[in-house]
Amino acid sequence: MICEICGKRRAIKTVVIEGAEVEICEVCLGNFEYKTPQGRPVKKREKRPERETEVVENLGEIVKQARESEGLSYAEFAKKVGIKEALLRRIEHGFIPDLGTVRKLERYLKKKLTYEIVIDEEEGPEKREEAYSLESISEIENDGS
Repeated sequence: MICEICGKRRAIKTVVIEGAEVEICEVCLGNFEYKTPQGRPVKKREKRPERETEVVENLGEIVKQARESEGLSYAEFAKKVGIKEALLRRIEHGFIPDLGTVRKLERYLKKKLTYEIVIDEEEGPEKREEAYSLESISEIENDGS
C-alpha cells in the first residue's frame, strides 16, 4: 500500500489524525499524535535520551602514574594490559585511544576511566523531532508546487 503522507510504498496502518482516517506508514506515523480507528488515543513513544561515552581528560597522567608506581617499563606494562608499547607511549603523551583500549586499561587498573553523558536534544542546536499537523503537510506540499 502507499502512504498518504509521503507517497512511498511501505507497510501501512490506518489511524485517525485530527479527525481524518488516514493510511500512513510507520516512518510518517512518528510525526503525528493519532488515534486508532476505534478512537483510542495513542501516545507518542518517549525517546530515551541519547548517551555518549567520554574518556577522562587526564587518562595519560593516570596511566603513567600507575605504570611508574608499579615500577614497570613501557614494554612490561603494555604487555600486562594487552596493548602495544607504542600505543602506551602515545596514551601517556595525551592520545585518547579507542574505547576498547580504554576498557583494557580499566580492567587492568581496576579503575573507571570513562563516564557517560546524556545528550539533551532540546538543548542542542539541532532539534531533530518535529510534530506535524495535516494542515502543515498540505502547506508544505502547496509551497513546493
